[in-house]
Amino acid sequence: MGQLKSFKGTHTAIVTPFVSADGPIDYPSLEALLNFQHAAGVQGVVVCGSTGEAAALSDEEYRAVTAFVAAWCQGKMQVIAGIGTNNLARALEMAQYLSSLPLDGVLVVTPPYSKPSQDGMIQFFQQVKKATKQPLIGYNVPSRTGINLLPATVAALAKEGIFAALKDASGSIDQLMETQRLLECPFEIVSGEDSLIHAAMACGAVGTISASANIIPKLVEKITSAALRGDLKTSYQTQLEALPAVQAAFAESNPIPVKYGLFALGVIKSPSVRLPLTSALVATQSRLRGVLGV
Repeated sequence: MGQLKSFKGTHTAIVTPFVSADGPIDYPSLEALLNFQHAAGVQGVVVCGSTGEAAALSDEEYRAVTAFVAAWCQGKMQVIAGIGTNNLARALEMAQYLSSLPLDGVLVVTPPYSKPSQDGMIQFFQQVKKATKQPLIGYNVPSRTGINLLPATVAALAKEGIFAALKDASGSIDQLMETQRLLECPFEIVSGEDSLIHAAMACGAVGTISASANIIPKLVEKITSAALRGDLKTSYQTQLEALPAVQAAFAESNPIPVKYGLFALGVIKSPSVRLPLTSALVATQSRLRGVLGV
């Protein structure tokens, strides 16, 4: 049954708020962020993805944050947890732990930095799937990992039942369509490129996992909900409306801008990120306040 779960609509890749750059996790701000997203009507959130600075969290923090968000979301919206490592043993430990939580899925990024072959990635994902009862969502983001998960590889992983869905951040509509052409079973693709949500959905994607939805959740949800009901004109017009905020959200490395945007909106108490990330530039701060009207 888990493989039949749908990930349609908007899932916000939430930030992890910190009290300060070298301080602990700010759980009141995290709860405020979850309330902000739920009130906006998004379908779910992704916790401890790259937007959540998972690589900067200790094992204890990772377990605590995923457990907190999973518990909070029950009965309110879907929750997906991220795994982003090229260390197989660590990935298996994370997958096993996540199996104990009430999650709707696990988002697993292609192993970063190592640059494995397509077969190496298939074997990596096969091992992770064995370690968890949760549906796996593959995450292809070549700009960050240095490796591209090819359409034929996605189709093979879908056919084998390893992947339940794919987050496509390849930046290529051609690749998205080629993936769909090769699929031999029911399978969902969601957009991982916030400027291409409408375009991806017009070509068969069913939603998005979005970083900019942290600061503009209502707009992003409007893009996806309009596309899902076949109103591509409204979806496109809303994508255009959201574009200045999306561009500002990626003016610097994610999640630096969206954290500042959430701070400017009064949702979280501090825009702090952990090294090697640094605070938003003054120009970015001004740009975000301008597009958000705060």
